Amino acid sequence: MRRIVLSRLGFPPHEGRAVVCIVRGAEELTISAANALLKTLEEPPRGTVLVLTTSMPDKLLPTIRSRCAKAHFGPLPERFLVEKIVAKRKLDLELAHQVARLAGGSLSRALEMDLKGLTKRREIIEAFEALKRDDARGWLQFAEVYGDGRVEAEDCLDVLSVWLRDVVAAQAGATSLINADLADLAQKAAAKDGAPAILRRMTVLDEAKNAISARNGAVRLQLERMLIEMLA
Repeated sequence: MRRIVLSRLGFPPHEGRAVVCIVRGAEELTISAANALLKTLEEPPRGTVLVLTTSMPDKLLPTIRSRCAKAHFGPLPERFLVEKIVAKRKLDLELAHQVARLAGGSLSRALEMDLKGLTKRREIIEAFEALKRDDARGWLQFAEVYGDGRVEAEDCLDVLSVWLRDVVAAQAGATSLINADLADLAQKAAAKDGAPAILRRMTVLDEAKNAISARNGAVRLQLERMLIEMLA
């Protein structure tokens, strides 16, 4: 496939002013595929633009990073997302706003989001906030339920990552939260611990996400370790 793509880049544009090749999830390129791109990145054919997209630039080969100009893309406005969600998914306005907030500014995520996941999200957050510092058995049960598989654990950590940002925002007096339907619970969570403790939880959570996603760590063990560091 990469040979076909690279060979096509040698043809001049027929209708537009340039040939554009977009490589989505560039961090997933194998070493051989990344190396095959190097010469093209160094000396792209005239009228050719290569765009590599990634949310994890540190996983790209240094030789790839050094040959690319970095461009940051911010999240799309919530109003724009809501309009697209209502038009394409035929959701009511309140649900469309909820989906838009949870999509984090990504239109594709908003249009593909499993609505059943909204219920699961609430379940995860309420289970997390119900954990007690002196109940190690409860921590292990949480890790067992949400550490049943890599995808399940990653989804759980994504939900909790957004949730902890909401708690920090609630502490700062923000009235617009991503999990707006759980605003009362966010206020209660914000009142339980100080900002340093919550920020520490966010750091520990990020470490667990990295261990599972980037280093292929044992899923349930990482969840257990995370909860112990948060609650012990």
